[in-house]
Amino acid sequence: VFNSIDSTICVGESVAIDNKTYKSTGVYTINISRQGICDSTITLKLKVKALTRYSNVVSLCSGKTLHVGSKTYNSTGIYVDTLQRAGQCDSTVTNYLTIVEVDISVEQSDFNLVTGDKAFLKTIAHSIGNYQYTWVPSTDLSCATCSETWVTPNQSRQYKIFIISKENTACQDTETVNISVRRCDIVLLPDAFSPNQDNYNDYYFANTSGCVKQIKSMKIYNRWGELIFWKENLSPTTYRDWETR
Repeated sequence: VFNSIDSTICVGESVAIDNKTYKSTGVYTINISRQGICDSTITLKLKVKALTRYSNVVSLCSGKTLHVGSKTYNSTGIYVDTLQRAGQCDSTVTNYLTIVEVDISVEQSDFNLVTGDKAFLKTIAHSIGNYQYTWVPSTDLSCATCSETWVTPNQSRQYKIFIISKENTACQDTETVNISVRRCDIVLLPDAFSPNQDNYNDYYFANTSGCVKQIKSMKIYNRWGELIFWKENLSPTTYRDWETR
């Protein structure tokens, strides 16, 4: 008795005939002896199909998850999974997963300045990576694309720092710096005084906004335009330095 069998299987599977198993592609002739009846010969034409293999390089932002079949991954690593497919051979998927973290803060988020003061804006990286920095607005900054910069604002302003990962531009972080600027200038200069020792308006001094540390130069002229007083490096808090008698 002669029989012929054509069979296709997947890697890892086998065909069993007469207590023997076959799991490699080939043509096999199998003689089977049967007691009391005629022997039989079976020709097995076996084809073994390889598993389908896939490889992916995946980059995700921190907090995101990779789903493969029923499994999930959220940390950097190499993951190999076998997926079953109905009516087909299984497939093997290898994912090279990188989780990109952008965790940046600012050293100081609030500043109180007076006109002419500088402030140093500095970011602190709590994660490791290659980042792109952008300060908005760029007004009064020494460097609008640096992780740290000097600012000399002439008015109160809010700055935002946008941090983008160069490895995955979808991964970003944002921080805010608030700067309050108080004007620092002389607010009142009297236009007359009477140094006649009657204890009324005998001294000439300026009412300042409180943040003036020193008056570099002070000149007083009489009504005919003649210079009658000139002094430098005056203290705004000690008005007797301004005595003109």
